[in-house]
Amino acid sequence: MKIKFEFPNGYKSEMQSARDANDFDAWVIRKFIRPVRALISEQFRMDIQPDHFTIDFVEDEDAEAFLTVIGGRAVYE
Repeated sequence: MKIKFEFPNGYKSEMQSARDANDFDAWVIRKFIRPVRALISEQFRMDIQPDHFTIDFVEDEDAEAFLTVIGGRAVYE
């Protein structure tokens, strides 16, 4: 299952600081993956964009855990 998460406006300052430090991808992982790391497997792919990221999980249970803890929306392509 693939999930799209659009960054809320409240993160603009943090996002800009991470970009300025050339640390944006690592910031995204720290902010949105670490909180659910214990609940999901290693089997996923991420695509990080300036205003959102998509995460494609192999296991639907991992996607459901991410949606419950972090949020986002399922993307059906």
